[in-house]
Amino acid sequence: MTTVMERKKQFHNMVKNIKEVDPIIISSEEEIARTSPFRQKFHIEAKSGFLNDPNGFSYFDGKYHLFYQWTPLAFHDDPTIWHHGWYHLASTDLVHWQDLGPAMESDTKYDEYGTYSGSAIVVDDQLFIIYTGNTWIDTDTDQWNRLPYQLGAFMGKDNRIRKFSQPLLTDSPAGYTGYFRDPKIWKHRQDYYAVLGAQRDNKTGSAILIRSKDLSSWQVVGELASDMKNLGYMWECPDYFEIGNKGILLFSPQGLAPQGNFYNNIYETGYIIGDKLDYDNLDFQHGDFNELDAGFDFYASQTMAAPDGRRLLSAWFGISEISCPTEKYHYAGCLVLPRELSVQNGQLIQQPIRELKSLRKKNTRSTVLYPNLY
Repeated sequence: MTTVMERKKQFHNMVKNIKEVDPIIISSEEEIARTSPFRQKFHIEAKSGFLNDPNGFSYFDGKYHLFYQWTPLAFHDDPTIWHHGWYHLASTDLVHWQDLGPAMESDTKYDEYGTYSGSAIVVDDQLFIIYTGNTWIDTDTDQWNRLPYQLGAFMGKDNRIRKFSQPLLTDSPAGYTGYFRDPKIWKHRQDYYAVLGAQRDNKTGSAILIRSKDLSSWQVVGELASDMKNLGYMWECPDYFEIGNKGILLFSPQGLAPQGNFYNNIYETGYIIGDKLDYDNLDFQHGDFNELDAGFDFYASQTMAAPDGRRLLSAWFGISEISCPTEKYHYAGCLVLPRELSVQNGQLIQQPIRELKSLRKKNTRSTVLYPNLY
């Protein structure tokens, strides 16, 4: 059996950052991916490797910014290369995207085992980014324990990201395991809030609200939707927002048992909807959990408020623990086409963004005549 120290040594001997990789290896992986017959025409996908959660979906300096979780050499075997960071795209219309390259890498002691998911908000003339840094610590037994950090960074108009030197929060709150991640930020009145996915010590999922006045000092407020005690063993990528007079919590619970035609994916994504959150009492009156998408490849959604007030959604067109035909070509995963959200009759309704109309060509109709089969 490989010991903790041996595994740790193996990890530290890996190449971790893309800037350390021979450019020939990178171009070779991208060339393999280009030969795939499955390359997308309209959906965002990586040049190579593994793409998953959308991150930092925001509007800043006249453009939409969208990052995604990125492991570009995930299917490269020799040498073993570790990388789990953010890749950066920008757009003026949500349809045509400018490739801005790697954005953040796992290059500090607070995120060396993964630059995990997070979000962004405009603060003055900068984009503030909050995300989870994943690390592992040794224990007395032959195991590692996960130690999460909530980390901050600023991006200027030059698109350069500058990480904070110290964590915003260290470890999980008391009563929760090391599964504490994916902060989604917003501002209410004069305070900043973020909701994070968490796992209670009894191995049930929850969402935790944190608050700050200055983006540097953060405090744990408590659980959001604390009455939901047994909905899976972990909630990932939570996202609280409001449409009209309704409050909505969107999240991805893991560990739901199938119920007829529902919950038949490996992991689900859905929402609860109700009255707006009472920030003073942390009271959120809501209905039952509803799946957001009935497809087989939909996970880790994130929303943003567009300049015109629309609530827009991106999500990972994929899911963990499955194999894709594209892996043969050294890549997997893409992002869904952005969607507009609205509330109708107490339900969250999705439609393709109206900007996609720009891709439409001339309207052509044809009449097909079928022979009389009787």
